[in-house]
Amino acid sequence: MPEGAAVAAFVPVAFLLVLTPGATTAVVVRHALDGGHRAGAATAVGAAFGNSTQAAAAAGGLALLLQRAPALLGAVQVAGACYLAWLGLRSLAHARRAHARPIAAPAGAAAAHRSSLTDGFVVTLLNPSTLTFYLVIVPGFIRPPGGLGAFGLLAVIHVAMAFSCHLAWALALDRVRGAFSRPGARQALDVAAGLALIALAAQMVWTP
Repeated sequence: MPEGAAVAAFVPVAFLLVLTPGATTAVVVRHALDGGHRAGAATAVGAAFGNSTQAAAAAGGLALLLQRAPALLGAVQVAGACYLAWLGLRSLAHARRAHARPIAAPAGAAAAHRSSLTDGFVVTLLNPSTLTFYLVIVPGFIRPPGGLGAFGLLAVIHVAMAFSCHLAWALALDRVRGAFSRPGARQALDVAAGLALIALAAQMVWTP
């Protein structure tokens, strides 16, 4: 797959994944609700550092993998598709439970910006889904002779998209809080994301 085609195939996958609410999104929401858009933005910056650290760590392992067993790229591609399908099924399962709990609640006093940045960094760094994304899904879009350069490009795209998404949550939370607190809207978002992820998993397997 040419590099441009790999990027074109990767962008919608990364876009859907960064839009799917997770642990980092929950922390951004909490700090934005507690301390306003500045606290939320600081959390987004911390999360970007966490993603960058995970990507750098995964890049070292990826280089070793490609050097010792380049034939494993096919297996990595299948594993990435399976992981995407699992995320889609989990999103559909979450939609069934969405009515049982609110998306977020105000936490009280505003947190310090340094604490917000630290929380964003630590939660993202310790998130196993983020490391799995860099170790499993990203390599699935790399074709020989791609290597660290191709991995770095896709990682930069993901970090930038994730940061933009988290910053958007921080800046626009007050405007969208009411809409996303309704169970019906949250369920529709989960269902749409789940179906799209499963479709992308199938496309990833069938792409030569």
